[in-house]
Amino acid sequence: MNKRMLVVPMLLMGAAVGWSQKPAEDKTFSQDAMSGVQMYKLYCATCHGTDGKGNGPAASAMKAKVPDLTLLTKNAGGKFPLMKVQQTISGDILIPSHGSRDMPIYGDMFRDVKRDESFVKQRVGLLTGFVESLQKK
Repeated sequence: MNKRMLVVPMLLMGAAVGWSQKPAEDKTFSQDAMSGVQMYKLYCATCHGTDGKGNGPAASAMKAKVPDLTLLTKNAGGKFPLMKVQQTISGDILIPSHGSRDMPIYGDMFRDVKRDESFVKQRVGLLTGFVESLQKK
């Protein structure tokens, strides 16, 4: 079986597990109340790994190496590439060397949850903030 054929079921399984697990301390768990950490675990860790190093369980099925998110600042000359990360998450830019887009377009997914652009920007901002927190010092 082609490894890429396993990616979508793995992503869906990760999302289903994430949605079914409500944090004990948050009785109002919903898409509105999710933190950057929760969204990262739900949407990103399957490929990027819980530590952000590109070693998630679905990473080996990708045609391109999954980026190490902890090196974004280092690779950008010491300044976190905020706009690029936001645009990548929201689907506004495509990285040509990757060929077709393996990473889901979360901006569109957030729009499907709630047709409110401020909601989408907030979700992308929280996720970007968590990715920024992963940067090696």
